[in-house]
Amino acid sequence: MRRYIRFLRYCLHINRKFVFSYIFLGIFSIFTPYLYINIFSKIFDKLVNNLSNNIVVENILIYFIMLILLTVYMWFFETVESKVKNLFELSVDSKVVIDQLKKISNLKQESFENEDIYNLISRVCSEDRSLISLTFISIVGFIVVFSQSVIYFYLVSRVNFILACVLLIIVIPMFYLANKFGKENYSFSKSFTYIFRKNKFLYNIFVEKPFAKEKEVFKFGNFYREKWKDKDDTIRKKYHIINLKWYGAIKLSNIITEIISFIIIFTIIFGYGSKNMSVGFAVAFITSISKFINSISWNVPYYLKDISEGMEYFDENILFFNLEEENSKKSYSLEVLEKIEFRNVNFKYPNFDKLVLKDVSFSFKDKNHYAIVGVNGSGKSTIVKLILGIYTNFKGNILVNDKDIFEIDYDSFRKNIVVLNQDFKKYDLTFKDNITLGLEYDEKKFNSIISKLELEKVIKKLKNGIETNLGKFDIGASDLSGGEWHKIAFARILYRDAPFYIFDEPISSYDAISEKEFVNNINKYFKDKMCLIISHRFSIIKDCDYIYVLKDGEIVQSGRHEDLQSICGVYKKMFEMQKGLFYE
Repeated sequence: MRRYIRFLRYCLHINRKFVFSYIFLGIFSIFTPYLYINIFSKIFDKLVNNLSNNIVVENILIYFIMLILLTVYMWFFETVESKVKNLFELSVDSKVVIDQLKKISNLKQESFENEDIYNLISRVCSEDRSLISLTFISIVGFIVVFSQSVIYFYLVSRVNFILACVLLIIVIPMFYLANKFGKENYSFSKSFTYIFRKNKFLYNIFVEKPFAKEKEVFKFGNFYREKWKDKDDTIRKKYHIINLKWYGAIKLSNIITEIISFIIIFTIIFGYGSKNMSVGFAVAFITSISKFINSISWNVPYYLKDISEGMEYFDENILFFNLEEENSKKSYSLEVLEKIEFRNVNFKYPNFDKLVLKDVSFSFKDKNHYAIVGVNGSGKSTIVKLILGIYTNFKGNILVNDKDIFEIDYDSFRKNIVVLNQDFKKYDLTFKDNITLGLEYDEKKFNSIISKLELEKVIKKLKNGIETNLGKFDIGASDLSGGEWHKIAFARILYRDAPFYIFDEPISSYDAISEKEFVNNINKYFKDKMCLIISHRFSIIKDCDYIYVLKDGEIVQSGRHEDLQSICGVYKKMFEMQKGLFYE
């Protein structure tokens, strides 16, 4: 019962007005069959008994009016119910998505490294969110039918008490089967989460623009189509088995309830068990009980199946919303970042035993430029992830302005840092929004950056200037060259004023001219900022104030470029190898 109370509270949280409206409509619908039977039986009986009486119009008119009003109400109820249902579904979909996105944005990175948790996130956020609204509607629908069944039980018991009890007993297995198949259906979805996710990726290869060019060049369409088909066939076969069992069980219960319905009608016609039953009551009851039996045999099983499946989904929603979040609200709010220090930091990624960083110690301070250099896989980018707080499961200490990083308010800390990654994102937004990215548009500041990076030529060729959509998503959008996108990424970090800038392999895909321009821009626009440059390209790090050399997760050398060049070590060896590429 607790889970249903929690579910009701969640529905009220989503949209209180629609919840109460739908419950109110449900309460009224409970009594419509009873009112119909009584009003119709009165009309029929009076017509039969008083056909030759002149007062018949006066006697029957009031009941005809009541019947018309009831018919109008039932039509109005169905219309309003359908409208409320649709509005509630839209409201639920919107609110649930907003809640889920808010939660995901606050989750720890470790959550995405854990396969079970990631599968949970995929299920909760990929499942049809209408399961929430469908579950609520099914609960109300079931309560209405159950309440009506109590009324019918009373009416049938007036005809034959034993038949009423038999009808009740027949319905119980139906409840059990519906609940069982609902759980089985959702359990199937859980077990196939990875295959669903994989198949979605394979499908996107065929329909999304970014894959179009390589799909044509490498002609891999048939290969991926067969992989998608194999997985899809596996899913469909399992679904087919479950649905076949469900359909067979429901069909059997339908046959049984129809037989019971026929027996009840037969009993009423011949008046067994009720000598005082009027003809009007018998006709009205037979008409109404037929509809009700049909409702029990078809609607109730689906109500219960949807409730069972929906509550399983809701339980997983609760697990999802209870996942641990980044605790951004700490005691110390950082005003200006002046120093970052690593003290004997050890780190390994979740689900891996190998240490990526081993007893690493260094510090960044003042307005100096620092570099971390090393071969691929040495742990360079991992340091950035720890600085940004993406991972917190390290051993040792990370200090910010001489305070433990866990004492610093995360939001205030992140406002002090701007990062440019090698795999920066190309957003399908306008040229302007690709640079401001959520910040308030400052025309003077924006135009200054455009001028500094000589982006005027790019803007001139765009159809709608800075309001032109970029990327490949929108029809009529303009896609830019690689070099132009790099300039936009650089403009993006210039637009954000912060004391600490991190460049993580920023020039890995640059040509020689672009590389030189990038280095000049850093020296020109960030000379008064604290910078950390992660790279294995020496053109960008040789002018740094201090360089740390990483090998297998350990700092093996540190110093200025000139000092490291004079020592026969890892740094000099890497520099000579890179230099040798140009003189072979």
